[in-house]
Amino acid sequence: MIGLASRGLIPYATVGLFWLGLENAWLALLAYHGLILGCRKSSDWRGIAVSRWLTLVSGIFIFAGPLVYFLLPMVVRAPVGEWLADFGLSGPWLLAMVPYCGLIHPILEQHYWAPLCERSVWSHFLFAGYHLLVLYSLVKSVWLFPIFAVLAGVSWFWSELRKRRGGALAATVSHVLADTGIVIAAWLRV
Repeated sequence: MIGLASRGLIPYATVGLFWLGLENAWLALLAYHGLILGCRKSSDWRGIAVSRWLTLVSGIFIFAGPLVYFLLPMVVRAPVGEWLADFGLSGPWLLAMVPYCGLIHPILEQHYWAPLCERSVWSHFLFAGYHLLVLYSLVKSVWLFPIFAVLAGVSWFWSELRKRRGGALAATVSHVLADTGIVIAAWLRV
C-alpha cells in the first residue's frame, strides 16, 4: 500500500511521464486511475450519503461548462483541437474522452483526493498544481495562477462539503457535472 504522503505525488508522476513525456493523454489518465484503484481499501468507498444540498451544489457546478466555453478563446494560446491532437486526442479517441473524463475521472479523483485533503490543507494545492502540468501548454501564462486558485478553492469546498454533509455524494456529483461540462465545452471548441 502506498503511503498517504506519497499519494499526493502520483498524479505528478503519471502526468509527467505519460502526458509531458510521451504526450499521450490516455496513458496518463489510465495510469493515474489505475494507481488510484491500487491505493484503495474496501473501507474507502464508505460514506456516500444522500445530501439535501445536492441540488444546490450541483446547480453551482453545472455552470463550469458554459463558463469554460465562453472563456476558452480568451484563455488559450493554441487552438484546442490541435493541442488535443498533440496528446493523442482526435477522432474517436476524442469522442471517447468526453464520457470518460466526464464520468469516470471525477468519481475516481474524488475517491483518491478525499483522504489526502482531510489530512492536510496542502493537498488542495497539490490537487490544483497537477492540473497545471496538463494545462500549461494550452493556457496563456497569465491565466495559470487564477486557474490554480480556483482549483485549490474547489478542492477545499469539496472537502468541506464531504465533512458537513457526511459523505461524498454531493462533492462527487458536483465534480461529475463540472468535468462533464468542461470536457463538452472543450470538445465544442474543437
